[in-house]
Amino acid sequence: MRVALLILKYIFREDIRERLPGILKFLRDLSEKRTGMEYIETILRYIVNAAPTDNIGREDLRAAVDEALPHRGGEIMPTIADEWIKEGMQQGFLQALREVLIEVLEDRFETVSQTLRKSLRDINDPDVLRSLHKKALRATSLEEFMDAVKVALA
Repeated sequence: MRVALLILKYIFREDIRERLPGILKFLRDLSEKRTGMEYIETILRYIVNAAPTDNIGREDLRAAVDEALPHRGGEIMPTIADEWIKEGMQQGFLQALREVLIEVLEDRFETVSQTLRKSLRDINDPDVLRSLHKKALRATSLEEFMDAVKVALA
């Protein structure tokens, strides 16, 4: 409980990088048990997803785990690193879908506004982007396509 409260307390503060090893050391006794490692992994996932990257980056997190749990950190970080890879691949895939969509729109309607580009960046569902790609191929005007984007964002 103490670890969870400390993480919640420091998650948005710039000094989380310095405090994390001390916080994780509270879990050292639990790390000998399977459930303890699961607690640690859950906390690390929360940090990865919630903390601003300016406050603590992936290398900072890895260093904190190595310092706090020198004998067990190697078990946790590969799992989290796999998620980072998947996340990067997913983001790359979404970006590629957006770029193809914009190319279709530029080919058909010449220009794509920054507002529309931003709207497309806000869509993180590959199925929605695929659907919009089909609509971009069939739309009779850019305005018709923009209406489809508004519906997708609603």
